[in-house]
Amino acid sequence: MPSQEQKQGGEKKAKKPPAAVRPSSSILLLSPTNQVLLLHRVQTSSSFASAHVFPGGNVSPFHDGALPAADTPALHEDGPAYRLAAIRETFEESGILLATKIGQTRDQGLLQVPDDVREAGRKQIHGNTVKFTEWLKSVGGEPDVENLLPFTRWITPHGPPKRFTTQMYLYLLPLSLPPTTSNLLQQPGNQALIPTPTHDGGVEHTAASFDDARTWLARAREGGIILFPPQFYLLHLVSQFLHPGDKEGLTAEGYHAQRVALLTFLARTPTSHVADDRAGTAAIPWSEKVISPSVMFVRRRDGRVVLGLDKPGPELKGSGRGGDWERVVLVHFGKGGPRDVEVRERGVVVGEEREDEDILPTTIMAPGVLSETPSTEETRGRIEVVSINGKKVDEAVNGANGEKPGELQTDEAQNEANGETKADEEASDAEAEPEDQTMKCEIKHLDSRYDENDARYFSERKTEVEKPNQKDWWRLFAFCMVRNYDSDNELEGTSLYVNPQPLRQLLFDVIGNYPGNPIDVDDVQIEAPYRSLFHYRKQLETVGLERFADDEESLEHLKLLLGWIKTHFELDIAAYERCTTQTPRVIAYDRLWTLFPPGTIAYCKLLSQNRAFRVNDTWYDYNELSPCMGLKSEFIDYDGDRLGTRLMELAIPKYQGTRELNELSTIPFDLLDDASDLREELLARGRKFETFIGQHFRQYDGIAIKKTPEGYARFTVKGRVMIDCKTYHRLEPNDMFHVKSLNDDSTKMERSRRRAQGHLTFATADGERKFDKLSDDNAMLTNATVRGYSFTGKRFMEFFVEDVAEIEWNTSCFDDLVLDAAIKKTVQALVSTHAQKRESFDDIVKGKGMGLVCVLHGPPGVGKTLTAETVAEFVKRPLYMVSSGDLGTNSADLDRNLTRIMDMTATWRAVLLIDEADVFLERRSLHDMHRNAMVSVFLRVLEYYSGILFLTTNRVTTFDDAFKSRIHIPIRYTDLSVDSRRQIWRNFCGMVPGGVDIDDKGLATLAETDLNGRQIKNAIKAAESLAAFDGVKLDLNQLLQITKIQAMFESDLTSLTGVDYTAPGASKKDADSRNMFL
Repeated sequence: MPSQEQKQGGEKKAKKPPAAVRPSSSILLLSPTNQVLLLHRVQTSSSFASAHVFPGGNVSPFHDGALPAADTPALHEDGPAYRLAAIRETFEESGILLATKIGQTRDQGLLQVPDDVREAGRKQIHGNTVKFTEWLKSVGGEPDVENLLPFTRWITPHGPPKRFTTQMYLYLLPLSLPPTTSNLLQQPGNQALIPTPTHDGGVEHTAASFDDARTWLARAREGGIILFPPQFYLLHLVSQFLHPGDKEGLTAEGYHAQRVALLTFLARTPTSHVADDRAGTAAIPWSEKVISPSVMFVRRRDGRVVLGLDKPGPELKGSGRGGDWERVVLVHFGKGGPRDVEVRERGVVVGEEREDEDILPTTIMAPGVLSETPSTEETRGRIEVVSINGKKVDEAVNGANGEKPGELQTDEAQNEANGETKADEEASDAEAEPEDQTMKCEIKHLDSRYDENDARYFSERKTEVEKPNQKDWWRLFAFCMVRNYDSDNELEGTSLYVNPQPLRQLLFDVIGNYPGNPIDVDDVQIEAPYRSLFHYRKQLETVGLERFADDEESLEHLKLLLGWIKTHFELDIAAYERCTTQTPRVIAYDRLWTLFPPGTIAYCKLLSQNRAFRVNDTWYDYNELSPCMGLKSEFIDYDGDRLGTRLMELAIPKYQGTRELNELSTIPFDLLDDASDLREELLARGRKFETFIGQHFRQYDGIAIKKTPEGYARFTVKGRVMIDCKTYHRLEPNDMFHVKSLNDDSTKMERSRRRAQGHLTFATADGERKFDKLSDDNAMLTNATVRGYSFTGKRFMEFFVEDVAEIEWNTSCFDDLVLDAAIKKTVQALVSTHAQKRESFDDIVKGKGMGLVCVLHGPPGVGKTLTAETVAEFVKRPLYMVSSGDLGTNSADLDRNLTRIMDMTATWRAVLLIDEADVFLERRSLHDMHRNAMVSVFLRVLEYYSGILFLTTNRVTTFDDAFKSRIHIPIRYTDLSVDSRRQIWRNFCGMVPGGVDIDDKGLATLAETDLNGRQIKNAIKAAESLAAFDGVKLDLNQLLQITKIQAMFESDLTSLTGVDYTAPGASKKDADSRNMFL
């Protein structure tokens, strides 16, 4: 087959020798929690513009020392210069210094340098004004080169003018500092020290951050970040051992176990688990693998380039070295950088290609190469991505180097493979297109490219020019299967163009805004793998046959399309029909996608709760350790401001053969055996969820959850809770989420499905708001939890909707409070008026003095705390109880904690009780500045508090004078009288389940014993247990027995001579010295 040079009229030119490689280094850096550091490149970078990359760059003779000769294999081996360059570049770019103190090992900790010294050093080293090792020595350190683990080498293939040999390393930051062992893998110890990476001032990148490897990969798949194939490939390898799914309940031991698994994998030889004689590079350990990616072919089903990773590059050809034979990288290249990157098993991808041979014309690419380019001012070397026949793919790289993209030779290579000749091509080119303008009912296979004027044209796959006499001649064919090339002449993908206007309108009406490939009625291009046609084939047939009953031409076009769909998806359709119409319902793993068209309601169980999700998209994750089919799904939630959708990634683990649907973790809802019952359950929960939008005070009895860095923590909660997502997010911003408004639904199918069914009005922290009532379908998708605060657990949590209940208020509790009648009436009046927010006299300064402050003082057990509880019950408000110890022991903690608590209680209009507040109320002095500061903070916060506040104290005589003017009502409690004790006994006995067998005479007898209210309550609890143990009803006997024991204990406490614990007959000498209370 003639080469491109021969086609231009000259004899074949000799192949140019490859450009000399430039040595460079890079580090895959793991944090103490096994997250990976990536840098976000600036948009103006000459390489990797806007991409996320590992830290690294060129080896510098000035900083890093000499290298082996350029023409020797030793240049491509790990060495001191490469290691020093990796550490230096990481420091320059992220500020993280992988160094130890001179003479010490990493076991004794990494070197810590003050921020100003560090930043000044980065600038000096980057500007080459001081050698890196000299600066490091000046701050008392030396590079930690010993703990760098070689982790593959990458060499630019033949072709590009700028080529690199890049040594990759793996570095594991210590799990704990100081470390406890001398090994690279440190044993778990104290809390890990996670360094904070910083950017380099925008010179080469704008951000540097750690995140989970799987999170980086997911963001790249979703288009949120750009990852080039080498970075994606290496992240894929480590993600198999460090993915976030392993982190539930992880401690340092867990992170340590992950690292052990990773290093065990990297030390394993052979590296391949595939028994294939061609996998010769499997004997090469990961530390010595050399990868020079090359293009194998372009996939028929989706047009992605398939990159082989087993070649070592021209310098090492025939040396016995090589890379990864077992895996390949799939990628689309375009102006915006690589997309749809995926790491797959080589054998699986090649097998799929062979299966597709009878569907699309064969497409074999000529050998391709990976190019590498330097960073700014050609001083940093990094691995970059594909070029074909030596022409770079990335537009930014081509522009920066002043190179003109070359033409792909894929068709010539294919013609050679099929035995075609140049004469065959010319004969084909000579075949004229039909002169008439009649739409041809056929599928035409074409290429779409850009000409020298950047105008797109279509051509036969054997020619490179459009037919000159017919503008848009390709539109004369009903359907065109088009391989799309970008302006750099790189294949972007394959699309099915639909030209007849009636067919375009039909596709728009039936398929509409399909996720990822919406239908544009004026220019219908359906991208491979054409799943929208599979999912909507029946609707297209039903609607189309009816619509085109009197349109013979459109009907023929429709039949051609339906016939192609049937042939293309023959095996998929058969598998789908068997699964949905026969029992048992079984499906193969590789055809799971057929069950989940966009909009499908899927069922799964999460956190032991039945859940329903709407599926938006599916994909296959080919991770070696945990391959699965992922489902990008959504559910309905409330974020404090809006009711809308949240995303959730579900997964069905890979399995062999076929499996029944009821064995899968996620199932299409309509294919469930008990779909009707589950629908009713989910709908009922969804309607209940709607009632919790806004701010609601409720009762809870069950398990609550709290998201932590290690996963979900579980708590048993029995008590009252405040459901308030808005306040949760305001005070816990690190656990915040946002929803997409239901009015922003992107799919046509959901817009038609959603119907407003009236409005619901809800109370929020900002007042009342209205929301559209959810449709039944959306109500099923609501979250199983609501967010709020537990007053018993003193923390924000998520509560399961099914365990939330209405509060049963004790409306008579205030009547049962044993307190002077006049004082009770005053308290009732004050709290009732304040609760109603009546306009009344205010402070001169707006916002001051709006609260109600009550001081309850007196001996313990006389009803101070009970007063606050009954007041809260009387006004039907939450009661927030806190002791002085909960607020902190210094002014800073007090200010932070008290402000937060008063913020919450004011937002929820709660009653706040601060028990034992003496330390904050005590008179200030000239000598105790610590206490003065705490009193001042308390006074300031108290001044602007707008809620109801109760303070309990036993020492009113020590009050600071400033507090006296801030107290609205002081209530003095005295020791209980006999009548008060009798009433308290009566009240508590009336609360015992099953009652107490006692009369007024018995109550009078009990009241004779000098006990406070708390002691009386405790006595009844103890007596109740005693009666249950004896199997009798609680009566006076058990109560007297307990009160007698309490009386003896009280006597012992007040005895002046102490308690005699001497055994009978033993010496009583020194008895006083053993008195524990004196």
